[in-house]
Amino acid sequence: MVKVTVDGEMLEYERGTTYLQIAKDVRANYEHDIILAKRGEKLIELNKSINKDQEITFLTTASDSGYKTYVRGVTLLMLRSFYHVAREKGLENIFVKHTLGDNVYCEAEGVELTKELLDQVEQFMHSLVEQDKIFYKKSVSTSSAVETFEKYGMKDKKKLFEYRRVSKVNIYNLDGFEDYYYGYMPPSTGILKYFRLEQYDKGFLICLPNRKHPETLAPVKETPKLFATLQEASEWGRMMNVDTVGALNDVISHGGITDLILVQEALQEKKVAEIAEQIAGDRSKKFVMIAGPSSSGKTSFSHRLSIQLRTHGLKPHTIALDNYFKDRKDTPLDEEGHYDFECLEAIDIKQFNEDMTALLEGKRVELPEFNFLLGKREYNGDFRQLGSEDILVIEGIHGLNEKMSYSLPKESKFKIYISALTQLNIDEHNRISTTDGRLIRRMVRDARTRGASAMHTIGMWPSVRRGEDQYIFPFQEEADVMFNSALIYELAVLKPYAESILFGIPKDVRNKGLKITVSTSILVPKPFTPFQWAPMARPEIVDERIKAVRGAIKSRSIVYNYHEQETSFMEAVFARGDRRTCDVLIKAFEKGAKFDGWSEYFNMDIWNEAMAECNIDPDFYVYRERGYDEVLPWDFIDIGVNRKYLERENEKAKRAELTRNCLEGCTGCGINVNFKEGKCFEGAIRN
Repeated sequence: MVKVTVDGEMLEYERGTTYLQIAKDVRANYEHDIILAKRGEKLIELNKSINKDQEITFLTTASDSGYKTYVRGVTLLMLRSFYHVAREKGLENIFVKHTLGDNVYCEAEGVELTKELLDQVEQFMHSLVEQDKIFYKKSVSTSSAVETFEKYGMKDKKKLFEYRRVSKVNIYNLDGFEDYYYGYMPPSTGILKYFRLEQYDKGFLICLPNRKHPETLAPVKETPKLFATLQEASEWGRMMNVDTVGALNDVISHGGITDLILVQEALQEKKVAEIAEQIAGDRSKKFVMIAGPSSSGKTSFSHRLSIQLRTHGLKPHTIALDNYFKDRKDTPLDEEGHYDFECLEAIDIKQFNEDMTALLEGKRVELPEFNFLLGKREYNGDFRQLGSEDILVIEGIHGLNEKMSYSLPKESKFKIYISALTQLNIDEHNRISTTDGRLIRRMVRDARTRGASAMHTIGMWPSVRRGEDQYIFPFQEEADVMFNSALIYELAVLKPYAESILFGIPKDVRNKGLKITVSTSILVPKPFTPFQWAPMARPEIVDERIKAVRGAIKSRSIVYNYHEQETSFMEAVFARGDRRTCDVLIKAFEKGAKFDGWSEYFNMDIWNEAMAECNIDPDFYVYRERGYDEVLPWDFIDIGVNRKYLERENEKAKRAELTRNCLEGCTGCGINVNFKEGKCFEGAIRN
C-alpha cells in the first residue's frame, strides 16, 4: 500500500494505482473536471501509476496547464476524426494556424471544406468521446517517428525531426492515429465533451470553452481586423517558405538567414511607412495612441513610426505611458496581494490628462520619467512644447482605452494596435503561442534594462495576462490599424539570451515555487507577564478572526495553520489556575488523560468530567479579567521584575505603545535592583 496525500487529506491505495483512479475518488472536491496531477511543481498525466508515498494535487480544465491540455486533446481528437472521414476524399494535411479568442483556426489541404464535411467530422469526434478512447503514449526512435509522419503526409513534422538531437521521441496514439505534441495529454477522450466545428473564412474553427467557464461554449466573436493581420503574417511565412521551425532550420543551415532578416525588416518598415502616410494625410490627428499587450514592441514601434512621420514634415514627440506609473507605494494590489502594474489604476491618469491638455494648449510642460529600479516617478528636466507641426506619439497598454485619454478630443486621435503575432509554427499541429513569445521577449528585456530576474518576470506574468484580458484585448478591434511586430527569426535570436537567464535560476528553486506558511495561535495569558490580568478571547471571537485571516489569503502558495482552541483553553486553566487545579490534574490522569499536548491523544471530554467532579469552573480562570488590586495565586513568588512595571506594560499594550529595547536604555523593570548582583549582565539582556 502507498500513502497519498491529496490537498491535505491522506488516502491509501494499492501500489500501481493510477492517478486517474484517485482523481475519480476526489472529483467531488473540485468544481471542474480533473485533467492533470501535480506533485510539487511537476505535472503528471493521469494514466501514470503511483508506486511510492507522495503528496499531490489535481489540476482541472479551469487551470492554465489543464486548459492547454484540454486544447491539445481536442486538437488530436479533431485530427483523428478528420483523417477518418476525409482521407479517402483527398485530404492531404490539416494545419493548426492560430487562435481567435477561445477558438483555434485551422485549414485543410486537398479537400473542400463544407458544412456537411465538418458535421461528419464533429459527429465522429463525439462518438470517440462517448467511447472514452485512451490517449496512449509511447517512446519510439526518431527515425521511426519520421516514417510515421511521412505516412500521414506530415512533411513539416518530418522536416522538424531531421534536426532533432535525441534518438528517442514520445508520440501519442489515439484510436490508431499517431501524432507528436509538445505538452501533456488528457487520460482519455471522455473528458473532451465541449467543442464544435464551424466554417470560417477559408478554413474552420475548433470552438472551445473559455478557461473561466470550461463547460460552456460561447458564440464566436468576430475579430476581422485581428484575423486579417494573422492571416497576412501566415501567408507571408508560407510565401517565403518559412512557416515552421523545420523550414527556418533549413534556411539557417543553408546560409540564407541574412537575406531572410533583410527581407523581413524591409517588409515591416514598409508597413510602418504606410501607417505614417495614413496619419500624415489627416492633419486633424494630433495624438497617435499606440496600445498592445506586454512586450509587443510598443516603444520600438513608436520610435520607428516617429522617423517615418518626420519624412512627411511632422514633428513627432514620443511619450511612454509607463512614465506615468504611480509610485510603487501607491500601486494597487491584485487579488493575490501582488502589485498590479497592468490595471488602469496603476497609472496617474489625472496627471497624464493635465499634461496632455497643457501641451495641446501650447504650454511648456515637464514630463516625468519612471525609475523602475527605485519604483518612483522622477522629473529630470524633460520639457516639451508643441507647435503647429508637432504630433504626440503615445504608447502604452491602455492607449486605446478612452478612459486613459478622457480629456483629449476623439477626432484628434489615431489608434494603433500592436502585437507580436507569431507567424512561425513548430509544425503543422503545434503552434508557438503568441503569449509564450512575448514572455520570452519580456524576460530578456526585464533582465537587461529593468534589473529583474527571470523568476520575477515569470512570477508576475499571470497578473500581466489578467491585465491584458481586461484592459487590452477588449479594445483591439477599435484600432484604426493593426501592426504585427513579430519577426519570423526572433526566437532563434533570443534563445541564447533566454537560456542564460533561465539557467540563472538556482536548481533548488526551478522546480519549486515559493511556499509561505502562516501560523497563528491564541494568546494564553501567562503569569509574570503584562497579560496576566487579561482574559483569553472566547471561541466565537477566535473563530471570527481565523475566518478573517483565512479569507484574506488568496494565493495557493500560502499555507495557513492555526492552534486548536481546546488545548489552548486547558493551557490557560493551568497557567492561571490555583492549588484547586491540582485535584483536576490527578482526576484527569485517573480517567486516562495522557500526552495531552499531542492532539492525537487529547480528549476534552475527560477534562470536562474531571473539572465538573472537582467543582471547578474553568471560565473563572480563562475568560475573567483580573483587577490590579486582586492577589494572584503566584504573587508570593519573587522573579525580580516589579509588579508595577508589569502593570505599566499592560496599559501600554492596550494603547499599542512599544517599549524600547533594554540595550537602548533601562526601562525600569527592577531586575538591576532585585538581582543579588545589583546589575543586568550583558548575556541576560541579549538572550
